[in-house]
Amino acid sequence: MSLLTVNDIAILAANETKPTERLLLSEWLLWYRLRDLYRSFKKNTVTKEQGEKEKAQILRQFQIDNSDLTESKRIIKHHADMWARIEQASRQYLLNKTSENAELFHTAVYNCKPKEGRLGEQNI
Repeated sequence: MSLLTVNDIAILAANETKPTERLLLSEWLLWYRLRDLYRSFKKNTVTKEQGEKEKAQILRQFQIDNSDLTESKRIIKHHADMWARIEQASRQYLLNKTSENAELFHTAVYNCKPKEGRLGEQNI
């Protein structure tokens, strides 16, 4: 599953640039449909108004067909960001074992600051 947004796919399609990320079949189909629509517009076989209506219809249908996909992408991005914060705080603590870095690590893992005095009472 890619982390490209529908807008990212539309921009790539408008520029006739193939995505470099792995896409789901539905995302590839969206790219191809939008690319063909943009080509038709550039060849003047579709008016601006027709193109806008068709694009809205294509995007609406994609959103309906992939409503679960949007939520899944949001969750995946949230987890990727969380693990990046944890990894960064962990490295920082391993390099410099201070109570401040321990607190940063705790905050990254539990997404909240430790209770007052908890980390300072322990020998780190």
